[in-house]
Amino acid sequence: FKGQQITFPVRFLNPARIQRIIIQEYDGTNIKALATKYNYSEKTVRRIIRESVEGEDMLATLAIIFGFMVFMLI
Repeated sequence: FKGQQITFPVRFLNPARIQRIIIQEYDGTNIKALATKYNYSEKTVRRIIRESVEGEDMLATLAIIFGFMVFMLI
C-alpha cells in the first residue's frame, strides 16, 4: 500500500542452526568468510567456535570421568 513500510527480518534462519553450520564449515582459516557469509562479526564467529570446542572438551572430560567410575565399579 502506498506509503506503508515493510520490514524483513535480518536473521531469517534459526540462530542455533546457523551456529551448527558455521561449526561444520569452519576449516581453521575462514573466520572472515563465515562472518561475511552469515552476517555475523568475526568476534561472534570466534565465540561460536570457541564455545563449541569448550563443549566438546567438557563432554570428553565427562566421558573420561564416567569411564573411570565404571572401571572402578568392575
